[in-house]
Amino acid sequence: MLSIQQIQEKLKEAEQTLKQVKKNAKAFHISHRLSLANALAARGNISAAKHIRMRLKREEQRDVARASRYMLNKISSGATTKVQVTDHQGNIREYTAKDDVERLIIHENERKYHQTEGGTEFLQREFLEKLGKYGEGPEVDNVLDGSFEFPPDTSEAMKDFIRYCKRVDNLPAPDLKALFLLISKLGKSGKKRPTVPINIWVIIKQVSKMIMSAQSYICARKYLLSQDILRNVGENVSI
Repeated sequence: MLSIQQIQEKLKEAEQTLKQVKKNAKAFHISHRLSLANALAARGNISAAKHIRMRLKREEQRDVARASRYMLNKISSGATTKVQVTDHQGNIREYTAKDDVERLIIHENERKYHQTEGGTEFLQREFLEKLGKYGEGPEVDNVLDGSFEFPPDTSEAMKDFIRYCKRVDNLPAPDLKALFLLISKLGKSGKKRPTVPINIWVIIKQVSKMIMSAQSYICARKYLLSQDILRNVGENVSI
């Protein structure tokens, strides 16, 4: 019986062999064809040349058939053929019809990838009136001072988040010169792309690397959002 170490060594050897085979797959394929043709010729059933011609003909026919199935949309490889849905009571129902499968997949993708669209409390009317979309609202300073009054029905998670946005005493001021250099660098770097607004959160993340603690990082984001410079960046600068 092999030990664990011996098994691991065998696995490493097998992986190395597999890598070599993949690198030389074409050469091995040709070698296999020739050896098979010579073996059949040695039996006297068929000549090696004739066997190779027949083999090439079959491969050509297989490629044509595969291309035809693809053009006729008859290839099922990789496609979803059934979907199982579990209801609230734990019952599992299976769908195999094409229309049902497509409808359920579309519904699941919408649910999965659009969870937060319009669902965050920051986009509710009360918060927009108080804070604005970009931190330009009239009560941003109240958030930084810790005196913000929450609208009715605000969730506890939202309250905790805003409380952590309170400005920390003796928080170092951002290096505005470094910030301008960063904006300039972002505007000039990379290939020429369509004009899109700079994501101010990228800038805030870069600046916040100078701040050590996680709490200071959160507070710095709100502090920078409240500055006129970042409002102008978010609205006017493009790359």
